[in-house]
Amino acid sequence: MRSARARGLAARIAVAAFLGFAAMLAGCAHDPVTLEVGTAAPSPTVPIAQPIAFLHAKEFREHQQPIEPYGQGYVLPLKTGEASDKVLRETYARLFAAPREVDSRAAFLALAGADAPVALLEPSIADFHFTNASRRMEGPYYAEIEYRFTLTGTGGDTIARWPVRGFGQFDLLVDARARTKDSRPVPYEETAMNSEAPRRAIEAATVSFARSFERLPELIRWRRGESVAGTDVPAERQATQDTGPEKPGVRASYPGVFTLRVERTPIPKPPKEVSEEAAEEPNLVAVRLTLENASTRRLALDPADIEWDAGLEVRLEPLPAQVAAALVTRLPFTFAVAPGVGAAALPALVAALISAAEISRHQQEFAAWSEAVSADTLVDGIAAGGGQRAGLVYFPKPREKDGGTLVVRVVDLDEALRYTVRVTMPKL
Repeated sequence: MRSARARGLAARIAVAAFLGFAAMLAGCAHDPVTLEVGTAAPSPTVPIAQPIAFLHAKEFREHQQPIEPYGQGYVLPLKTGEASDKVLRETYARLFAAPREVDSRAAFLALAGADAPVALLEPSIADFHFTNASRRMEGPYYAEIEYRFTLTGTGGDTIARWPVRGFGQFDLLVDARARTKDSRPVPYEETAMNSEAPRRAIEAATVSFARSFERLPELIRWRRGESVAGTDVPAERQATQDTGPEKPGVRASYPGVFTLRVERTPIPKPPKEVSEEAAEEPNLVAVRLTLENASTRRLALDPADIEWDAGLEVRLEPLPAQVAAALVTRLPFTFAVAPGVGAAALPALVAALISAAEISRHQQEFAAWSEAVSADTLVDGIAAGGGQRAGLVYFPKPREKDGGTLVVRVVDLDEALRYTVRVTMPKL
């Protein structure tokens, strides 16, 4: 006998599925949806002291993003601009000592006096991607939003221009089981379910934005009142050598600072107890990176600062860790490679036509394997002086392409320097 909680969850899923099916048959467009967001960025111990202005253009505030949760003509417009405007204002209030809004660049440049802002911050929404992997109410849902920020000085000079991404995932079954009495309520209504991953993506992006003031060399120097010129270390200082036949790969180093070992590895195999259930190996390329810090300074390595120039129109980026883990552990997806992988890869995920019960069974039986794969995936982090960081990054396998150049950026947080490693992509 199933518990009352399980029966209630099944009933809610059934009702939501019926509503989603009815919407698909109607082929209609929904009224624009407000996303209930709140900043998740922690308040710094000491707010950034420099007085700053921000400009949220009308185009940014009113931006709406249409999504098609079922691929059947049902369009759900999301008020991504409204949500971004709200959550970034909250983040500015935590991050800066005295943020001030202006309505144009000219208004910023006209400000004067001892309390006048010393820089203007402008965000824009550069990209957005969404997929409902099952194309039904079961999900799981994935979303990623990309912002572009520009920080401009009082002389009209560009201090920094940088991207910020946020990734969101929502799986109804997983969230419902993991919920505690203090958790945010799990959305069961159709619109809320479809918009939950985008909502989480926007909130995650605010955390990445706040962190960029501690990770981007130009912003670190700006906070210190130093010149932002010369943050990129000359590429001529890089030394490169093959690692040898035992472990084919490349060892790149900036002598006295760090060594980065790059090795192609086979896609992790499933454990014996689930091997018969595993589908065909996904079209992925796995690369193991090992950063060895030879200095006394802190070195940051973030998968978001890695890309693969494989000779396509757009460079490939590592897949979000959650998507990579789902693909490696054979959650019922197939994968079609498309230029601009990273956020742009998400719509290329396609789920097999299976039931919610089969997805649930897969998640339970493959849980240990999924955890092991996730634990070995490279995530954003810092190698302390003399320390090491290692992990796998996953790229989609380009059709009829191999080789090319792998680009990895390592940031010295103490000296505010960016080291760019360029190596030939190793072959298996």
